[in-house]
Amino acid sequence: MIFPSHVNQPIKAKKAFIFGSVIGGIILIIIILLSILVLGHYITSLHQYPSYELFLKINIGNFIERIEAVMATIWFITIYFKMTMYFYGAVLGLSQMLKLNNYRPLILPLGMFLIPFSLVIYPNNAYMQTFETTVWIPYSFTIGIFLPLLLFGIAIFRKNMLGKST
Repeated sequence: MIFPSHVNQPIKAKKAFIFGSVIGGIILIIIILLSILVLGHYITSLHQYPSYELFLKINIGNFIERIEAVMATIWFITIYFKMTMYFYGAVLGLSQMLKLNNYRPLILPLGMFLIPFSLVIYPNNAYMQTFETTVWIPYSFTIGIFLPLLLFGIAIFRKNMLGKST
């Protein structure tokens, strides 16, 4: 949402985007590998947040303990930035959809709408897990595969029809 249209230097932004993706992927691979090596594949698969469990196990000389607070702080910071980017994308998309010149008047109303809406969508963790295991898979398949293929097919059909009519 933000990358293609709101970047002043697209070549530098593309390099930074790829570099950040590679660094994030390497960190993710390291954490997954450490979780499997330290906790084992079975315990890693049982826990919802195995990286947190991994940080619980760290104990260096009975002096450096309770590292999970660092992990939780990192999570809070990343969740904050992730939510900020999603909110900015939603406000920007809504302002473009409503053909507004400025997106700023939508920030407060949309923010006030999203706070109670978040409690309605996922009231608790058990509901979220049930939703993700039963509903999310067909929903993401529909949105991520079926609709893009349908739009691609319509675009090819329209291109062929326009090409034949001239």
